[in-house]
Amino acid sequence: MLLFKIYYKIIDLIQSKIYKNKIKIGKNERKKFLNLGEVFSNHFVEDHPCKKSMFDVLKIFNQKQINIVETGSSAWGMNSTSLFDSYVNSFGGNVYSVDIRAKLMLDLEKKLTKNTQLFCMDSVKFLEKMELDNKNQTLFYLDSMDVNWRNPLAAMKHGLNEFKTLTHILNVNDYILIDDTPIDEKQLEIVQGKKIANIFKYLKNQKNITGGKGSLILDYIQKSRKISYKIINHKYQLLIRVENIN
Repeated sequence: MLLFKIYYKIIDLIQSKIYKNKIKIGKNERKKFLNLGEVFSNHFVEDHPCKKSMFDVLKIFNQKQINIVETGSSAWGMNSTSLFDSYVNSFGGNVYSVDIRAKLMLDLEKKLTKNTQLFCMDSVKFLEKMELDNKNQTLFYLDSMDVNWRNPLAAMKHGLNEFKTLTHILNVNDYILIDDTPIDEKQLEIVQGKKIANIFKYLKNQKNITGGKGSLILDYIQKSRKISYKIINHKYQLLIRVENIN
């Protein structure tokens, strides 16, 4: 088992080096759905703790054409990249999903439609260069670094770097959704279990570290002067709307 893990890790590293800074466009033809309810019933064969929050987010856009910019492509778990592709394939728009691992790009290319572009590169560099050449409302979904709940600072800093970098392409009424940002240990326990929730509680009480990808973003948006933000929802995921740009 260990040898297999090492083998696949080496393959993963080689692929990521070969395909670094490459772009792939989805090649699949997928079913179009009549409404958001159909999208979700088709996508979630089993229940998921973030299903409702994701539904509430996409419901905001009222089945209209949108941009979705995702950092951290997903081919398992909630499989968010496929969910977003289903949305734009049914109602219009584009998905731009970036991940530093080439394997995700290569796997998803075969499963998603031409509405989705997949990038293999560092998410912060991707956001630095990104330009959106249409007037569609945009949903930014930040989910590119797994949180080590025992030492969450790396993911917290990375989340803040992504957020600060994407501000140059924000427009009023755009939304930013940050995953893995529990408001308290109860919300974390629902998704990650009691053991992780206890670690979260300990760090908060003993070291004043709340953990989560969006923890530093909360402080940043309160101090922001050029752009004003509003917190729309905060349970396990954090949803923010752009209110005004000076």
